[in-house]
This record gives sequence, C-alpha cells and structure tokens, in this order.
Amino acid sequence: MSSMSKIYVARHGQTDGNTLQVIHSITDTPLNETGIAQARGLAEQLSGVKLNAVFSSKLKRAYKTAQIVAKSQNIPHIVDDRIFERDYGVLEHRPYMNPEMVEIMTKFYDPTDELLIENAESLSTVIKRIHDFLDEVTKKYRGKNILIVSHSGIMGFFKDYFEPKPGANLFAWVKNCEVWEFKN
Repeated sequence: MSSMSKIYVARHGQTDGNTLQVIHSITDTPLNETGIAQARGLAEQLSGVKLNAVFSSKLKRAYKTAQIVAKSQNIPHIVDDRIFERDYGVLEHRPYMNPEMVEIMTKFYDPTDELLIENAESLSTVIKRIHDFLDEVTKKYRGKNILIVSHSGIMGFFKDYFEPKPGANLFAWVKNCEVWEFKN
C-alpha cells in the first residue's frame, strides 16, 4: 500500500442562512433542499475515490453532508468537535456581503494583525484545534483517503496546514460542497 494519503476537504451543502447571506457560524442550521442535492452531488463527485472515513463537526449542515457521502460508500462517519465552525461572537446573524463586513472579515482572519471580535474565537485557538485534528488523522489514516466536511470559516486553516504561506490571510470564500484535495 502507498504511504501517500489524500485528504479531501469540502464545505457543507447550502442552508437557508447561506441564501440569506448572514453569518451562521455556531447557529445549528440544517441543509435546505438545494444543500441535500449538493451533498448528493458531492457523493457522486467522490464516487471514484475509495474513501476510508468521513469526518465532520456535529453541526447539522456538516453532519448531514458527511452522512450522505459516508452512506454512499458504506464507510464510517466520525464526528469531531475540533472541526467545528469558528465562533464569530457578536458578528453572528449579521449580513456578510457588504464592504464593511468584508473588511472586518479580512482583518478577523489576518494572522499578522488579527481584529479581535467580542465573544469570538481567536485565530490561535482555531489554528491549534485544526492542527491537532490534522496531526492525529494524518497519522492514523496514513496511506488512506479521507474526507473532511467542514465550514467556510475554517477551510483556509486546512489549506494553511497542507500548503503553508506564512502571514497569508486564512479566510477563504468557498462555495457549498466545493472540495479541495491535499496529498500528505
């Protein structure tokens, strides 16, 4: 068996919060009909890949997306709280597609000059939990393929782990059920 692993990281399917373009970081919103169809599309997209496990947070949107993929391949679906969405604190439920919020989000994810938001999770805390998770699963699943169903607010942290660019902003605009592939 090859010792090369492939780690696939995908954002969950669409929720009503996504269609309203408001921040739903820790708000537990389920997939809508489009999101369920997107999750099925993700399962189809990955049908040619022999996955060994699928991971997600317990948030309904990630959980259901992961469950659909795991069932399609009859493989384990493992829930891990370390891949939970970043807590945006007082920004929760605010619209995000306006110039002011884009500027705030850019600074909120800037490792060289992080904007601290009331009641929000710090970059260092998110980096630690994502790196701890990836350190563990890349060792345990060495030579195997896994899918991590995640959230847009932490997708950039996964990319930074596998393709580090010191000082780069860690926010990533990611479409629902967009999937990235990393070799490890």
